[in-house]
Formats: sequence, C-alpha cells, structure tokens
Amino acid sequence: FHNDLNDPANNRLQLSFAGETRDLAAVVAASGSKYEGSNASFWEHQGEATISWPPEFTDLTCLPAPR
Repeated sequence: FHNDLNDPANNRLQLSFAGETRDLAAVVAASGSKYEGSNASFWEHQGEATISWPPEFTDLTCLPAPR
C-alpha cells in the first residue's frame, strides 16, 4: 500500500495497491483518522491502521513493526 495526502486542507487521501488508486475523503470518527470512498476505507487509531479494499479483502489490519 501507498498513501498520499493530496491536500491536507481538502481532507482527501489517495490509497494505492497493486497498480490501482482509490480516492478517499475524510469522515468523522470517534477516535483516530478515518477516510472512506465508494469502494475502500482507511482508519488509523492508536498506531494501528485498518484497510478495506473490496473485493480483494476487508478489514486488513496493519501494525507497526517491532523495534
């Protein structure tokens, strides 16, 4: 995965995986940062990221590598 925060003032995120890019918009989250699009989502909370990228997968959780 690769993400680019296009324009922080615009609150949009581009998420890329396997040669495909999806545009996500910031949405209200009770905690953390959450972005959603018509066919993907990204939510970061306390250093953990959860990504949904249908149809390949839903709720993939990414954790920081141990140091």
